[in-house]
Amino acid sequence: MPEVKNAEKYLANADALLAKKDYANAGEMLWGAIAELIKALGMICEKNLPKHGILIDFIKKVAISLRDEELRRLVVERAQALHANFYEKFIEAEDFPAYYNDARKAYKKLCEVLEKEIKAVGCKLHSTH
Repeated sequence: MPEVKNAEKYLANADALLAKKDYANAGEMLWGAIAELIKALGMICEKNLPKHGILIDFIKKVAISLRDEELRRLVVERAQALHANFYEKFIEAEDFPAYYNDARKAYKKLCEVLEKEIKAVGCKLHSTH
């Protein structure tokens, strides 16, 4: 899936920018990685997620269906704050690592959800042959 490859690339860029203490750009790259994973999940669920609000609504529904309040909080409250920080620069340098680490947790959780969904789709596709 191209979205997953994009997410991996964005994550590597985010970590490189973080190492340079370029917090605003690191956060935006990490947000981009998370958004790509959400879009990949949307594709599996046959949902088009062309706009930010639609993407957020979708991940909220996913979190509810998984009964994973932490996933919702990590994406909606923490990762989305990194995206807003790119434009507004409101996260202080000493607070940035907490936001970044939480967004990385969201990334990891989304990877796990995607892996399960891809396996489920693979099994369904395999059983139809």
